[in-house]
Amino acid sequence: MAEKNTNPHWAKDTEEEDRVESLIRRSGCWDNHMGVVECMSEKGDWRQCQTQLTSFKECMMKAQPQQYDKSKK
Repeated sequence: MAEKNTNPHWAKDTEEEDRVESLIRRSGCWDNHMGVVECMSEKGDWRQCQTQLTSFKECMMKAQPQQYDKSKK
């Protein structure tokens, strides 16, 4: 069983961060992602960041529509 990352800084200095960061940057949704990160840092509650989350989700769906279509089947 994989160990849970207990580091408060999400995936810092790991190969996984590089893959996720690279995917988001290539999608063109980095600014939307940073909006979510900033809101979460400020509010500390994802439920108060729905505008930013929706914007990020919509951007990612536009960037990778074929991936989302496959997951719905």
